[in-house]
Amino acid sequence: MCIRDRRYVDRVSSYQINLQHDLEYLKRRVSERRRSKLDIKKNEIAELSINAPLFKERYHSIYSKNACDWGLSSRLCFSEQFFQDIFELEQTLVFTMRDSNGNLLMHCIGLNEDRTHAEFVFSATEGKSQHLSSKLIWQEIKWLQ
Repeated sequence: MCIRDRRYVDRVSSYQINLQHDLEYLKRRVSERRRSKLDIKKNEIAELSINAPLFKERYHSIYSKNACDWGLSSRLCFSEQFFQDIFELEQTLVFTMRDSNGNLLMHCIGLNEDRTHAEFVFSATEGKSQHLSSKLIWQEIKWLQ
């Protein structure tokens, strides 16, 4: 990742969303299988936060544990300082969702300079949070619109 003037620099996308499209267009672009999983049911989510300091502090330890559990390549294992530097960038957001069973999912999202595109950068999880992925991405899109 290139860091310049505390902002993201355009680079190859990992998963990029064009925020210039309206929500209906974006929802239609989601696979039918996942589309039905976007909306949050009553009492399903205990917490949804953006840039909460506590989660930024815990991100590295949770991400590192995931990297070991998933057997990620060492090139994808980053230092705590790396994450601190990223979280200080103006165009970095950390979205966190916890379900009613305590399962946690965090996404680090980067925005381009004019905030027209969001890019999924990193994910960190605690517990069995796979079912939260589509819901959290959809909440991120709605918030960024």
